[in-house]
Amino acid sequence: MGTKQLRQVRSYGMGPTLSASPFPRLSQVRAAWLAFLQENEQLREEFEFIMNEIARLRQEMDDLRRVLLNNAN
Repeated sequence: MGTKQLRQVRSYGMGPTLSASPFPRLSQVRAAWLAFLQENEQLREEFEFIMNEIARLRQEMDDLRRVLLNNAN
């Protein structure tokens, strides 16, 4: 991995985590894929779209959870 890629990986937070989870953080997965897809612009754009959709759906789930909790009370 070149110096430029290492800087890019560091900028996306691929350092050690305090989490006890055996699974990598989503940001770590994202950084690894972006480094891998760096040479193929179309795949990178598709991956960015998917990551944005995941973020949007997570926000929707959080919003729905809040509404359900408010209605339950």
